[in-house]
Amino acid sequence: LMLLTFRGRKSGKRYTIPVGYMQKGTSLYLFSHAGWWKNLPDQQVTVRLRGKDLHGTAMRVEDKQAIAEMVQQSIAQRGEAMAQRMGLMEYADPNRPGPLPQRTKFFEIKLDEQEAEHAARSAR
Repeated sequence: LMLLTFRGRKSGKRYTIPVGYMQKGTSLYLFSHAGWWKNLPDQQVTVRLRGKDLHGTAMRVEDKQAIAEMVQQSIAQRGEAMAQRMGLMEYADPNRPGPLPQRTKFFEIKLDEQEAEHAARSAR
């Protein structure tokens, strides 16, 4: 888990919530079923990761291939049962026909350059 801090898009209020994540290099990936995701696209965020505050930009992931890779990585790390409970199994195949997930939203947080180097080193 990590702590994700962001500002409300309407209120400007700061929110901090615990979220599960996956790390690939200098990017962090997460998904959400909850309404708070609407605050994230193209916003500067802070994450508390392994005891250090890091900054980055959250971007919505809408590419089927990228979503499939995120789901596959999640399955590899947390197991198929978790993906089934979360309703993610149908998105593990990038070639599946149909629209993007309606309820689940996927995000990439690109960490700021210097902080990304620290995160990549500490993930090893």
